[in-house]
Amino acid sequence: MNIDDFPGLRDAVDEFTRKRGTEVREWVDTSLEGRISAVSARSRRGGLGLGSAYFGIYRPASELLHGSYYGVNFFWQGSRVTPARNSEEFEYIWVMEHFVLLLSTLFFAVGGAIDAISEVLGLADQKDQQDLLSRRLQALIEAMADVDPDDDHRFSAVVRGNNGEA
Repeated sequence: MNIDDFPGLRDAVDEFTRKRGTEVREWVDTSLEGRISAVSARSRRGGLGLGSAYFGIYRPASELLHGSYYGVNFFWQGSRVTPARNSEEFEYIWVMEHFVLLLSTLFFAVGGAIDAISEVLGLADQKDQQDLLSRRLQALIEAMADVDPDDDHRFSAVVRGNNGEA
């Protein structure tokens, strides 16, 4: 069978294909940053969520896919001083860094989209639900941090002086 054996398939494929045979990937002339700015103009919280996802997923993924030093280093080393040298070290980086980054940035992306749509459609209850989910995500991340024995990667609102006192 070929493409013309299916009614309407040729038109559908042509809609998503350029004349030179490459895939149509840009549906608007506005850059991704410009689209996020447009969302931010209407929903600050929505723009922050989408912007956080862009920063946390899109850029590192692009660096990794392009094989840059940063991308390879980020994958194997995360925020640690040295890269993973065995499966246990990599599993730790995967769970404690990559998984947490993916989970939180996907949460921000979906939350940003929900916030933006809720703002446009006037769905106030959705914002309350997003706040509840944010608190649950925060509790999950804090629980994971308690398992992390590396104090250099813990964050606290307490400012300490050079002598270590709060």
